[in-house]
Amino acid sequence: MVKFCPHCGKALEPGNRFCPSCGKEVEKIKSKTAAGGRTSAPAGGKSLSGARNRILAGGLIVLILLGGGAFYLQQQKSREASQAAAIAAQEAKQEKKEKPADTQDTKDPIAAVQKIMDQEGLSGKVMATSYGHDSQGSLSLIGGKGRRLLVIDEKNHQKAFVEATSQLYRFIDNRTGSRPPVTFQMRVLNEKPGDDEKEGYWDGTSHVLPIYAQYSFDGEGRVVPGMLNTGRGARPSHYHDVLKEQRHVDLANLVLTEMQALHENANAHNITL
Repeated sequence: MVKFCPHCGKALEPGNRFCPSCGKEVEKIKSKTAAGGRTSAPAGGKSLSGARNRILAGGLIVLILLGGGAFYLQQQKSREASQAAAIAAQEAKQEKKEKPADTQDTKDPIAAVQKIMDQEGLSGKVMATSYGHDSQGSLSLIGGKGRRLLVIDEKNHQKAFVEATSQLYRFIDNRTGSRPPVTFQMRVLNEKPGDDEKEGYWDGTSHVLPIYAQYSFDGEGRVVPGMLNTGRGARPSHYHDVLKEQRHVDLANLVLTEMQALHENANAHNITL
């Protein structure tokens, strides 16, 4: 390979240490050139290599963070699913545990109503009941200091006491001829003021509503409630007002519609008013 003088460009013979044209030392010039080349190349290579390493390290960190986040979310979903399954199992277990009690209440309706009274601190002994006849509610004959009727409205979660007068208890015997309306006072327990708050009177948290009820019978002899009226005060001379709250209407209607089933249960236990 022909070499040339780096200073003047003249051709050099092999082994020449000095340029025959310009007299410059050829090996010294070559060494500086070579040294300069070796110095710059590694510096540029080192810079590119460092940048490449930084990019790779940053990508690795991103991958680790993404992987860690996905793992955390998966673990969180797994924990939530386990908790939901545990709650569902507990509810199913509780429901299964309570079922026999419901069955027992149906078999002994008198005991079921007595249990309700005891739990709520209501005095008296259940003598007969229509409990279990209608899922909407029941009517029970309560003994103790005088005879009372306990009305339980399952739909509206309300209870009321009604004085068990002979006229009220025997109204279902009026199946032919004229049917005189029945009147009774309905003591609604743990009442809250509403649209009917001015009717009747208040005794603490009990709201006593005077009821004037009309009724009829269908082709199968079942009671069909009619118009319900009320008045103001303990013993109103006239019943000109109407019940505005449906929950009071439902309670009063249960007194009428559950009376026949109450009679049947009372007769089965040889109970008379």
